[in-house]
Amino acid sequence: AAAIAEARAEGIRERERIVAEGTVLIEAERAAAEAELRTHVEELAVRLAERILGEPVRQRSVD
Repeated sequence: AAAIAEARAEGIRERERIVAEGTVLIEAERAAAEAELRTHVEELAVRLAERILGEPVRQRSVD
């Protein structure tokens, strides 16, 4: 019974470690995707504004 309880506890610890690592990885990938999308949206917005205004639009850094 003790061996089963220890194996169960080890399994729970391993599951928690895997979930924590996955959460960190997902957050990092989400942040990278968000940054990439922000760049693309910014470029599209500038191009659209230029088409609407009929003249070049000066870009500003959005940090």
